[in-house]
Amino acid sequence: MKTYGKRILTIMVLVITLTLNTVEATIKKQVTFTSKNKTLVGSLYLPDDYQAGQKLPGIVVTGAWTTVKEQMPANYAKVLADKGYAALVFDFRGWGKSDDAIKYLEDPVRKTEDIKAAAGFLATLDEIDSKRVGGLGICASSGYMIKAFTETLALKTIALVAPWLHNSDIAEEVYGGAESIQSLIATGEQAREKFEQTGEITTVSAASTTDKSAIMYQVPYYTEKDRGLIPEYDNQFNLASWESWLTFDAISLAHKLPGNIVFVHSEAAAIPDGLKQFAEIANDKVQGVWIDNVSQFDFYDQPEPIRIAVDTVVDHFQTTLTTHESDASIDEAQKIQGTIIKAVNSVDTKKWGDATRYLAESVFVDYSSMNGQAGTEVKAVDLVAGWQQLLAKASTHHILTNFEIQVNGNHAETQSHVYASHAAEGVEYWDIFGRYLHKLEKTADGWKITSITFIVHGQKGNKDFLEQISQ
Repeated sequence: MKTYGKRILTIMVLVITLTLNTVEATIKKQVTFTSKNKTLVGSLYLPDDYQAGQKLPGIVVTGAWTTVKEQMPANYAKVLADKGYAALVFDFRGWGKSDDAIKYLEDPVRKTEDIKAAAGFLATLDEIDSKRVGGLGICASSGYMIKAFTETLALKTIALVAPWLHNSDIAEEVYGGAESIQSLIATGEQAREKFEQTGEITTVSAASTTDKSAIMYQVPYYTEKDRGLIPEYDNQFNLASWESWLTFDAISLAHKLPGNIVFVHSEAAAIPDGLKQFAEIANDKVQGVWIDNVSQFDFYDQPEPIRIAVDTVVDHFQTTLTTHESDASIDEAQKIQGTIIKAVNSVDTKKWGDATRYLAESVFVDYSSMNGQAGTEVKAVDLVAGWQQLLAKASTHHILTNFEIQVNGNHAETQSHVYASHAAEGVEYWDIFGRYLHKLEKTADGWKITSITFIVHGQKGNKDFLEQISQ
């Protein structure tokens, strides 16, 4: 009896201890914001010792396809909050509690728009240091997070966990070949046309153990009530999603990365080859950790993989979301911005000697998002000579706006939006727009540009303009 009693006492203590350990050590606040005039519902997780007035680094956390904020995004947000971060999770338009007549649509472009809106919203909150906002994408939303990172200045860096990154070749492998892909796209087109004509959406179950029409038939996690099959889960899939989902190519965005990112993945998880191809293109901008024998679904909710993943991404955030020594003073910012604008204007006015004055002796130049060629170090005189030869028959006009400038001693980094127009006699115009990333060094002769990176967002007109005017 005494042994029995001791066992009961031990079990009671263990249960009490486990219960105490599962109490959320975070503050959770419901928030709302808008994306494309639709109201999105989110949850903001803060450390349990958060004090009013503190400015924390903020992380937007997004999950796998078809999921809602209470699934894997919440699991990661809670742990990030325990590490001292403010973490925002939210339901995409038409999912969970978020508004939209078009429901359950797995559209990478729409979801990227929502991520950008979330990052912009997060930066406005009193609890957040607006200069330290990052993103964490899990599974499919890793691709959307990458796209958002290349398109918004609000995200200073991102991290990927168990990233699902596919291109057309990988999509064919996963979905049974080119004919199968075309069949799914045709099904999606029919669903889209039906919605446009009647306002009715066509859905199937996202996951099921009995319904063979479900897109994830007998798939674990999503079909387990103690894991992903929670009451909040919509468990629906809009068939109009197929074309946008299958044709989305996150791997092709590797050239456009504006900064370094980190990943955590496993060979035992989903399509590791997609990440490998992405990392090979991005080169040293992508670093990460491979964990042995962790399934895709265990990354979603198992404590040990989540711990390893969060520790890895936090190490990255501590490096990339640091508080800079100082933001530029107004006077210094004007000098830095002026150096960049004068360098660009000297190209537009073809004052090539002036262009060289604003550059360091050698400059790292990265136009890989435009031409696919890796960035390289080049002498300033050779760089300007190349511009002079390339643009000899062209007139150009560059507009630079939305400068963000940060200074660390004699070094500065800037981001800006750029719209560049090109014209030449007998050739159709060409406009290209995107983002400039400049690095500068302060010398006795003023600020000098040491690095130029151009991230393409879009183009209009004749994309062969440069080739044609050089003939």
